[in-house]
Amino acid sequence: MTESEFLIQANNYLTKIETLAEKWIDENIDIDCSRQGNVLTLDFNGQQVVLNIQTPMKELWIASKSGAYHYKFDGLKWVNTREGKNDLDTELTEVCSSLSGVKLTV
Repeated sequence: MTESEFLIQANNYLTKIETLAEKWIDENIDIDCSRQGNVLTLDFNGQQVVLNIQTPMKELWIASKSGAYHYKFDGLKWVNTREGKNDLDTELTEVCSSLSGVKLTV
């Protein structure tokens, strides 16, 4: 995957999460969402989830109180670089649901 192909996929993913956050806000979920360049921050009542585009590594990184994880795009989805771990949608579903106290789906 070229750098420009990676950036398209990574930016599309961050846009997807921003759109979901707006939907959750409309559903009265206590969340703030802000994007500064390649960093998207979701704030659930003071507890944050940070998604970060790492262009040199061609990875998306996520950091939250549950840990930090790295994901590569496999052509279909963002997969954890550590074998046996959740894909990015599954990880964000679990983390965001835990922080919000509401079952959310990414």
